[in-house]
Amino acid sequence: METGKRLILHTEADLVIASVAAGAEIDTAITVVGAEPGHVAMVSAPSLEGGLIASAFVSDVDEVTIRVSNVSAGGVDPADQDFIVAVTQD
Repeated sequence: METGKRLILHTEADLVIASVAAGAEIDTAITVVGAEPGHVAMVSAPSLEGGLIASAFVSDVDEVTIRVSNVSAGGVDPADQDFIVAVTQD
């Protein structure tokens, strides 16, 4: 296995996510300097309400999109919180 340089970028974003209807999703873009399409983005939302799932992807140069999906049968109004984002590249 070949070893190489690994880029690791990290940021926190205090996001206000609007109410998410059942089966819907909301995207919010944040700036992560150094992120490029093809890098892998990960997100953690430590106190996300039940029924909500957070995911992330690099959507443009220096930009990561956080997607909050509601997989529950009812609308959810998430509390404001810090989302922790990490971007890596092998």
